[in-house]
Amino acid sequence: MKTVIWATFLLFATTVVSCGQTTEYESKTRDFLAQKMKQQAGDIFVMDSLVKTDGYEKEEKGMKVYVMEYDLYITAAHSFWKSGNAFEGYWQSFQASKNRPVNNANYSPQFYQKNSL
Repeated sequence: MKTVIWATFLLFATTVVSCGQTTEYESKTRDFLAQKMKQQAGDIFVMDSLVKTDGYEKEEKGMKVYVMEYDLYITAAHSFWKSGNAFEGYWQSFQASKNRPVNNANYSPQFYQKNSL
């Protein structure tokens, strides 16, 4: 079973976005998220796909910014524990552990089985 992680990813751009650049943004986003998953959770998650749902350029504080909205589909390659750091039902990070974390008053860890997402 797979899960979708909804998120908005900001890419800083200095040029106007064209069709060719959109593909580049998707590729950079995919690479960035794969690196984040590896840094924060090791080999627990496998990225199945990243699907761009929207994207637009805007100017913020004098800087051109490209905003890309996407659905990220991942699979749990191992059973894992995830801290309760969800915001409105969405994870704020990929941090997870194969071992039960020490109880902490700030979060309640949840256990997920391999391929349970």
